[in-house]
Formats: sequence, C-alpha cells, structure tokens
Amino acid sequence: MILRKWTCRALCLILVFSWVATAFAAGDSQTGTHWAASVLQKWQDNGWIHGYPDGSLKPDAPVKRAEFAALINRAFQLKEEKAGVSFVDLPASHWASHEIAIAVEAGYLKGNDQNKVNPDSRTTRQEAAVMIAALLKLPAPTIVDLSAWSDASEIAEWSKSSIAAVAAAGIMKGDASGKFRPKAFITRAETVASLDAALGLSQATKTFDKPGEYGSAASAPETIVGNVAITSAGVTLRNMVITGNLLLGQEIKDGDVTLDHVNVKGTTTVRGGGEHSIHVTDSVLVRVIVDKTGGKVRIVASGSTSVQ
Repeated sequence: MILRKWTCRALCLILVFSWVATAFAAGDSQTGTHWAASVLQKWQDNGWIHGYPDGSLKPDAPVKRAEFAALINRAFQLKEEKAGVSFVDLPASHWASHEIAIAVEAGYLKGNDQNKVNPDSRTTRQEAAVMIAALLKLPAPTIVDLSAWSDASEIAEWSKSSIAAVAAAGIMKGDASGKFRPKAFITRAETVASLDAALGLSQATKTFDKPGEYGSAASAPETIVGNVAITSAGVTLRNMVITGNLLLGQEIKDGDVTLDHVNVKGTTTVRGGGEHSIHVTDSVLVRVIVDKTGGKVRIVASGSTSVQ
C-alpha cells in the first residue's frame, strides 16, 4: 500500500491500514489487489523484475533457480562473474549462464555433487532461504529452533540453520496456518518480498535495535547519510534527517515507534507496528509503503507532518 500526498496541520490525522492477506494469498497484482502489489510495483519501477509479453507479472508463478539468481543480481547490482564456471547442465548458450557465473562469484549459489546447478528447476522455499542467507552472510544461530512451524519435520537438515537465520532477520516467514512449507516452490511475489526485505537489511547504514531516544538535542538536526532500519519497539527518532530509506521492521511487532521532526528523503517502509503504535510528529516522509502481513498498522500523524 502506497500513501500519496497528505498533510496534517494542527489536527491529528489517524490513518488505519489493514493488511490481512497472508503471505500465500492469491490475487491480481495488476489491479492492486494482490498482497504484494506495492513491492512488486517498486521492483518493476526499478527494473528488477520484468513482466510477460501479455503485460502480466504472474506473481503467483514459481521461480526457477536461474530466475532467482537474476532477480538477486539485478536488485543487489552484482556484476562480477566467476571465471571458468562450468556445470554439465549449463551450456554457454543458456540465457542465464552469466547470471549463474555472477551468483557463484557472490557465493550464494553452488552446484551439487554431480556438478549440476539445475538452472531450470523451480526453487523451493528452503533453497531460497539457503541462497539468501549465503548472499547476506548471515551468521548461523547458536541454537536452531524451528519448532514454531508445525511442518518443521519436513525441513531438510542442510537448510535448517539458513531458515532459522532468515526468519530471525525478518526476511522470510511462515504462512497463516503456522507452516513454513520448505518444499513448496517459492512464487515470484514471495521471492520479491523476501529479497526486498534482504535488500533493506543489507543497505541499512544505521540500525536501531534497542529501545531508546535517538537524534539531536541541538537546534540543528542529526543527518544520517544512507539508510536506516528500526528493528525494535520503543524507539524514538528525534530531530533527524535520513538521506536514504527508512525501514520499520517486523521485529517491532505491535510495539511503538515515534518519529519526531524526522525528514526521510527516501522511501519509508512499514513492516511492523500495531493499531496504536506508529507516531509521526512534525515530520516529512517522501513516500510510504505499508507492507505488514497480518493485522493492522495505525499511523498517527500530528503537527505539520506531510507525506508526498
């Protein structure tokens, strides 16, 4: 959901956004009803994902391993190829031979013991988790606990630590029934949503992961050059200019976050917060995307707050 221009002067304006579709809901992204419509539009605008000849994005179609690599390479701007890459099932004429070489160089894609990379095989969710964890070099959790998912017994041993890592980072999650569905083929929408979360995490210049008040107490605002991520409830940013994007992560859950005299030059993405929890006072947000799966987010804007 993207917020267009609005202003709030003197009066308090309360905006309520319901995001009740689950991560596996179907829909039509072309009409804006698909659960991932906003992030798909963002990726299409940036040229990271392309539509089909009929103009559709097919958000619920499965993603092949070569396609998964191509999406990562575009979004993360990876271009350096591994020299001498050779797999028995990847001829030089394959459309993704260069994408696979880039993926191997970046360290997130490997062949199997038969020297196959299976570029045209559909990507399972557990394979996606392994690639994303390797891409970001996420540390393996000390204790791998997957008991939150009712289908944890179906998760392959080789993917357990990666799934735990991407889940802890808020990059991938299960469905409304409490399943991770490790062997299910990841869809284009799920891929884009997961990679967008990974991108936001990797690009964060500054992360506020503990409750507290941050910013400048002086008359001149503190300027953070780059992106900012808030991954804890109870965070207040005050008198601050953020030159990049601002991410309110799902780790906030239904907790509170306050932006007071904050100017965000890039996109503000809201993935966490509850029905009375995101407070914005005398701030300027250029573009806001609400991308919370399940529940409601209420943004309470007051003073001279504006969103363009």
